[in-house]
Amino acid sequence: MSDYPDWTRLFQLAGTEITIPINIEASDVTLPVTIAASDVTLFVYLTGQTVLLQFNLYSSSVTLDVNIESQDANITFTFADQSVAVFDAAKWFAHEADQVFASGTASGNEGDWTTVLDYTVPAGKVFYAGGVAFSVLGGDGEVYSTHLRLYLAAAIAFRLGEHVGRGLPLDVPLRATAGQHVQLDVEYWGVSASAAMTGSAWGYLEDA
Repeated sequence: MSDYPDWTRLFQLAGTEITIPINIEASDVTLPVTIAASDVTLFVYLTGQTVLLQFNLYSSSVTLDVNIESQDANITFTFADQSVAVFDAAKWFAHEADQVFASGTASGNEGDWTTVLDYTVPAGKVFYAGGVAFSVLGGDGEVYSTHLRLYLAAAIAFRLGEHVGRGLPLDVPLRATAGQHVQLDVEYWGVSASAAMTGSAWGYLEDA
């Protein structure tokens, strides 16, 4: 893959309707072309060096072949009177309100791993986890430390430790396919023999 500058961020455009206006300006020749047919092929051969072409296409199927035989050709793109927004996937699904929030609680004993959340990805969907959070709600005494294991499809994706709990947003979402489980297990160490624990995961669903 090519080496991109540090300040760039790559986006994949998956839309089907993108309009880019092109304004080509010169001073010597003006050639207005209006096409109102349903299926037209237009061949234009220009041998001059300074040309202004104005195209106004009113058709659903047009093939436009332009052959410019000149020594120097400069094309200037002018973008005006437009408003364009580019979203990455996570922000787009948040914008569309196609989000998933899953949470659960369970009681467990000190030193034992306890499953607090088990989310199954629906059929025909792909789940992208954008973050997780967990905590121990307390017991009869002080909690010294807590630990989290995140499972994706029965394999540990990562472990996380903290005093009484924490949240972790994921810059790169974790992917789980239809039928796979997103599972959060929590353990704690402290004075209490047992305590209530909670866990949650959030993200968005896409069609498989």
